[in-house]
Amino acid sequence: RYRRMSKLGVRNIHGYNERIAKAAQKGESLTRQVQTGFDATTGQPQYEEEDISLSPMPFIVVIVDEMADLML
Repeated sequence: RYRRMSKLGVRNIHGYNERIAKAAQKGESLTRQVQTGFDATTGQPQYEEEDISLSPMPFIVVIVDEMADLML
């Protein structure tokens, strides 16, 4: 979850879902530039475009009924 949010540069799930919705609404694909290595002859970094999936992230809620059951 945190890696997916950091790829878009957002701080929380709400921001991630908003960014995904805006991209889907505009019909654009989200990509980011990733360094994949170095050129053997020149030593310059090589970059590739990485596609980011446009699936929204659900919120996760955990409810603990009795703390003692978890401590066993």
